[in-house]
Parts: sequence; C-alpha cells; structure tokens
Amino acid sequence: MGGGLLGNIKVGLNFRFSNFKLGSGIDFLSGFETGEFLDFRNSAKEKGIIYSDIDWASANFSVFLFGAYHLNNNSILKIQLNVGLPGILSPIMSYQIEEKVFWISYSGDRGIVGFMTSLENF
Repeated sequence: MGGGLLGNIKVGLNFRFSNFKLGSGIDFLSGFETGEFLDFRNSAKEKGIIYSDIDWASANFSVFLFGAYHLNNNSILKIQLNVGLPGILSPIMSYQIEEKVFWISYSGDRGIVGFMTSLENF
C-alpha cells in the first residue's frame, strides 16, 4: 500500500489581441510519495531499468512565457517556454482541437510527446 500528495500553484497574466494571446507567469509544484510505488521506482532505479533523480519528495519551480494563436473556433496552437527547475529550459508546443490536446516538449535530457482528451470521448 502507498500513496502520495501533489500540490500545484500556477499564476499567470495574459493579454489577448484578436486571435493571438501572449502571457507569462510562475508555476510551483511539490509532492511526496510513499509505499509500494516509491519502493518499485527505487528498485527499478537501482537495477538500472529507469533513470530517476526524484526522491520521496520533490519540488519544481518555473517562470514561463507563452503565446497562443486561435486558428479557428475549435483549434489553438500554443508555444510555451519554461525556465526553472528541473530542466532549466523546457519548451512546449501544443495543438488543441476541440477537447483533444497533442503536445511535444523537451525537459532536461528527454523529449516528451503527449495526448490528452476528455473521458467522455471514450
């Protein structure tokens, strides 16, 4: 058995100019893990199966700039640049069409590709 707790505070300011939005802000995230998941992750790290620099507690802090362009009523192209820890420089580009979001980013030493949608679409 195990568990964890994660907290995130994000504050931003943005300005809209017709179909274009420009903004900046700060993001702080902290959390901790316990139990079986932490044991599993630490065991995989020790065996060299995964790379993890996260201990039982972690914190991230970044300042970000972003721009978003509304291509039409249903789609948005967004670019965001995070400066902070971890990763020092973390760019993100995303494309949202209706309730689906596709993104690609880079943080530290790894690239990330993602997809998110509403559970109502399944």
